[in-house]
Amino acid sequence: MDKSLIRDALRPLSYVDQQGNVRTIDPQKMLTFDDNNLPFNETANNYYLIARLAERKRLESKDLASQLDALRGSLYIQYIQDENFKAINGGRKPPENMLNTAIQSDAKYIKLSQAMNVAEYQYRCLNWLVKALEMKANMMQSVSANKRK
Repeated sequence: MDKSLIRDALRPLSYVDQQGNVRTIDPQKMLTFDDNNLPFNETANNYYLIARLAERKRLESKDLASQLDALRGSLYIQYIQDENFKAINGGRKPPENMLNTAIQSDAKYIKLSQAMNVAEYQYRCLNWLVKALEMKANMMQSVSANKRK
């Protein structure tokens, strides 16, 4: 297994808050707790923060997907009218596989597609952090119930 993937998953996350300040979250620190001092309020606040960040990333990803669709459409029109492509195909409309290859190898398309992939990855990571916070809350609840017994 590639160790860089594990390091990447555990690295601190940076985000810009509503006041425009860059904040950093340490997932390892956020997910640990001392069973003698259960941070219920902190856990709820962290859950809300991470859930909001995940939704922002989901929205960013969907916006990038819309931009990618629009770019695909404009590139399709551009390449279907391209005289060089028509000449290669005997003066007729270029075949779909030629158009798709041209679109997918366009530098703007590749760059936007990569940005969308990064946003989707970040969304999934934040989503899993939300699930980890849910597990932490469940564990804290169990610890608290055991202490009461």
